Amino acid sequence: PLGNRGVVLLRGTNKDFGSDSNGVGKTTLAMASLWALTGSIDARPAQDGRVSDVVNDFSKFSEVTLRGRLNSKEFTLKRKKGASSGSLTFNYDGSDLTLQSLKDTQILIDEYFGTTLTRSIFHGQHALDGLLETTDAKFKEELSHLLSLDIWQQATTHARSKQREMMREVAKLDGMIALRMQDLEQAEKKLTTAKQYVDKRKIE
Repeated sequence: PLGNRGVVLLRGTNKDFGSDSNGVGKTTLAMASLWALTGSIDARPAQDGRVSDVVNDFSKFSEVTLRGRLNSKEFTLKRKKGASSGSLTFNYDGSDLTLQSLKDTQILIDEYFGTTLTRSIFHGQHALDGLLETTDAKFKEELSHLLSLDIWQQATTHARSKQREMMREVAKLDGMIALRMQDLEQAEKKLTTAKQYVDKRKIE
């Protein structure tokens, strides 16, 4: 059932022990599409990516070709990186949109796919709780990549206003409950007095 929803499960077995990753290449395979799209193997794009991050000791270059559909139109994206040079090509809906420089082509790809892509669907295996542990300033910085901070401020203001409204309602209900408890206590006292009076009359 999950396959029909686009969920892909990557499994691998390595009989080595003593490591928190079995090293069969699941993460490498999963993050290859991220590298093709962004030029980074980290969901938070950095400017200091090194060739050694994507090219292993037994290869001269690394290359990934990514094919798919964007807005129901086919695209092909190919990124290649070696020790001294790299290349990036982008074809969309049958047109070659590759620009003169890799940097300009990357900017164009970001415009087509949006900066929210890597912050919404890619998560490293050891960084799932990173956003929960971040500072308020860092949280807002990450949030700014997903939506305008004006919307965030409006949402915060609305939430605080709603909270104050609900707190007033809670205080009102607490007051009503306190009054009803007093009424109940008085009613119980009257009931006790009435029972004592009835019992006394029976004895007489």
